[in-house]
Amino acid sequence: DIISMMERTRAFEKAMRDALPGVQVVERHSSSFGSAEAEETAEETIRSTPKLRAIVTLNIVQTRATNFALMRSRAGRHILLVGCDQDLDLIRQVRAGTIDAIIAENSFVMGFDAVQIIANQRSGKPTVAARVVPPILVTRDNVDLPEVQQVLDMNWRMQ
Repeated sequence: DIISMMERTRAFEKAMRDALPGVQVVERHSSSFGSAEAEETAEETIRSTPKLRAIVTLNIVQTRATNFALMRSRAGRHILLVGCDQDLDLIRQVRAGTIDAIIAENSFVMGFDAVQIIANQRSGKPTVAARVVPPILVTRDNVDLPEVQQVLDMNWRMQ
């Protein structure tokens, strides 16, 4: 979804400016949701930006494609990779150290809250207009902590 990707990009850049004013975004690349194009874009960025220190990707496809490009590049060992969204393979790559961090959504809480809001609206109860569920930063150092595993767990059955 292009609109949500643009919103995610703007929000990320604003958060970076607010939290890390010395950090600059030197290039922005958008690619389709296809892995071949995303990988080609990552390879070109790595080749054309010799002082590149980090790459932030905004979806699973871009993260995986950039990880492949970095693994094949000599410069890849010196460039941090931070991806958005999680799947089992990307988390495995965080454990292996080929991806530095994943910004993970707590999709269980997001879904649960959405169902609660809908149920409250249908029964005439007051509801909030929006609820922000903060993501978590998953790294090699914290990937196996219980609170992180709870977010990454895909077993959504109610206890």
